[in-house]
Amino acid sequence: MIRNRMTTAQQIAAAFLLAAPLVWGLAGCKKSESPVAGSAPGTKGPGPASSAAVPAPAPGAAEPFLVAARQGEKSRLQSPRGLTVDPSGNVFVADTGNFRVVKFDSTGREVAIIGRKGSGTGEFESAWLPRVDGKGQLYVLDPRRGHVSVFGTDGKYLRKIGDRASFYSPAGLAVAKDGTVAVADTGGNRVVVFGPDGQMRGEPIASTPQGQLIQPTDAAFDAKGNLYVIQPTGPNGKGTLYRFDPDGKYQTAWVITAVPSTTDTPRLALGPDGRVYLSDLEQGRLVVYDPDGKKASPLALAAGDMERFRRLGDIAVDEKGRIFVIDVDAALVYRLEKQEAAPAQPQKAAAAEAPPKPKKK
Repeated sequence: MIRNRMTTAQQIAAAFLLAAPLVWGLAGCKKSESPVAGSAPGTKGPGPASSAAVPAPAPGAAEPFLVAARQGEKSRLQSPRGLTVDPSGNVFVADTGNFRVVKFDSTGREVAIIGRKGSGTGEFESAWLPRVDGKGQLYVLDPRRGHVSVFGTDGKYLRKIGDRASFYSPAGLAVAKDGTVAVADTGGNRVVVFGPDGQMRGEPIASTPQGQLIQPTDAAFDAKGNLYVIQPTGPNGKGTLYRFDPDGKYQTAWVITAVPSTTDTPRLALGPDGRVYLSDLEQGRLVVYDPDGKKASPLALAAGDMERFRRLGDIAVDEKGRIFVIDVDAALVYRLEKQEAAPAQPQKAAAAEAPPKPKKK
């Protein structure tokens, strides 16, 4: 039998190179948290891998959108990563490089700053993703501190969620209208759900019919309480979007766009019509899927706006169907609205025929 002669140092180096694309961006989290490999405490161990196929959506026709507004041009945002929209139309932007959340009103005017750099109450070491519930309360995921901070509608700190969950580099956050919270615990290979009271609800989601859930990077609730979860690499080697029912039971899955890393991961949002909006980082565009993932249609920006985004960050869709998207490198928020087809021009009425001339007698 031929033995592997690779040295321990070489093995470590090789393992690092394989893992780097998926854990590089959020590697600064607490050492006491769960390791990347293996199940986190309190999760069910995944069953054996299944050969269940994950279908790819059929391509749909491009849907035209235009850039209706830009926000943050005067706010000196630095590497903004996340955003959300509350029921009143206020936009909250995670100004990650400045360790804060910036609030804009429905007209795009900056009206408040929430949080600052630090490790105290209501402070951030990394303001990553903001979300709001049906009451307008603000939830902010801080992956370095390993918990979610909750603020009232007046911007005052209320409480924290998940500080005892032993998160390891959590990258995704979902908040339902009733205040149910789901955290994509990326390094822990699981999604942890908390009830509106902030207490962990049931056991974390850690497996699918295709096998173990591996480094989930984002999550979102739909209006029915179903939970959508992004996994960077699925059983077919491509990114996969899973859907679970309100009890955490698997429903369906489909192939999505490529996932460069757990930092630059596709972000998702649910529209009022139940469709799923996803960012395609490699193409610098957005894609919308029907609720069951049967069809995927790219969103095409109107001529004259721009060809593509520089580096897509988070996305959100309000109750009117307007899309808000962050461009991390441009440090701007764009509001996109559907471009309505120009009304058909009425055809000109045919000229009336001249009456026949009378015949000469």
